[in-house]
Amino acid sequence: MGIAHQNPYLLHYYALRELPIEVERQVIKREKITFGEIDIDLAVIGSSHFLSLPNYFCEILSCLPSPHSANLLFQQQINTDFFHKNTFQNLDYQINISFHDFKKNEFIDFEKDLLWQPHLLCHSFEQESAITAIQILENQEKKIRIQTWHTYPEKLVAVQTQTVICS
Repeated sequence: MGIAHQNPYLLHYYALRELPIEVERQVIKREKITFGEIDIDLAVIGSSHFLSLPNYFCEILSCLPSPHSANLLFQQQINTDFFHKNTFQNLDYQINISFHDFKKNEFIDFEKDLLWQPHLLCHSFEQESAITAIQILENQEKKIRIQTWHTYPEKLVAVQTQTVICS
């Protein structure tokens, strides 16, 4: 099933203790950054993205349901705007997920603009004409803000996430 044929209103959000091996196999592009003394592993995966802080937690947004895991801290099927807040050890964490609907011309312009923005990671699924992009919006000593965009051209929808981590 191609990305564009998946329904953006049936996304799955997961917070896990560690990154599952089956997700590792889906990595298309990956980058590791440092936040204070914490390493953050970010990746575009075949079904969306993950953000992993080894020894803390892992965030996954996916078009595909994940197999049940003893690793699971929280899961939610997402079909509308969503907010989740938690504390993992000494890190405060929050994620906002929002849906943006467009008209055809607006969507085409949005995707063009998205491709021209600076990204840490960006992948265009040429076959599906869909984009997944990850941006670092803010990286201060005690706070990092990471944004992702996932486009669904067939539905004229873009899904935006904003993850904020404070130590």
